[in-house]
Amino acid sequence: MWFHLGQRTLRHETYVLPTPGGDAADLYRYCLRRNERLTGLHFGIGAEDALHLFGELLLESLDDAELDRIVGSVYATIEQHFDALVELAFPGLYRGSR
Repeated sequence: MWFHLGQRTLRHETYVLPTPGGDAADLYRYCLRRNERLTGLHFGIGAEDALHLFGELLLESLDDAELDRIVGSVYATIEQHFDALVELAFPGLYRGSR
């Protein structure tokens, strides 16, 4: 997880998956549909076309509790969607815990 401190905001970025193999349309469609339901976070394409989870908040609302909430939200989001993301990114190569 990376934090980027700006003048007025704190941006955070978390690596989720490497560049998808083959056709990534289903993966990106899944992520876009999930973005609609996420609060304060969104899936996006980061460095080297890898899948990342991004977020941003105003510095005036940053404290220990908010930082803890951010880390917990990122962890919970990745944990909730990881199996489906890997199955979509690398069809046939991964059998998750389902």
